Amino acid sequence: MKKRKMSRTPQQRFDAFCFPPDSNGCIRWKGGRVNSGYGFFPFGEKSAHVLAHRFCYEQFYGLIPIGMEIDHLCRVRDCVNPKHLEAVSPQENKRRQFAVITHCPKGHSYSEENTRWRGHSRKCRQCDRDKKRQLRGTLENKFRGGYKLGSKNLEKRPLSA
Repeated sequence: MKKRKMSRTPQQRFDAFCFPPDSNGCIRWKGGRVNSGYGFFPFGEKSAHVLAHRFCYEQFYGLIPIGMEIDHLCRVRDCVNPKHLEAVSPQENKRRQFAVITHCPKGHSYSEENTRWRGHSRKCRQCDRDKKRQLRGTLENKFRGGYKLGSKNLEKRPLSA
């Protein structure tokens, strides 16, 4: 005869996916993760999943206010310690993120002179210059055999020049 498995509460199932706190107090998620690194938790209907940090926040503090995002104060995306989570506006969340990320992926500083703002995102001016320089070099090499770059069209240049 089969033993009937006792059903667990969502909080008990959630706790089973958590590592013990590390030296920084972060409670890391050991369940599944989405591509961006946030943990997800199967909850509700069979195919429904919620982000683990959002579930944790709602269990400890109640519903997330409309228009707010959950910010990880520790900056660790898979941390589900409710003490490390705070509901903030999207603008505040972005401001905090930019304050922590001081260099572009290529290592250039996000200084005032080297940063171009496009809406709510920023671009590295040095990377833009490097990309344009590389593209110019590629085009010049491609058209070196008898063509030159004009202002609007590619023009045939004399072979003797």
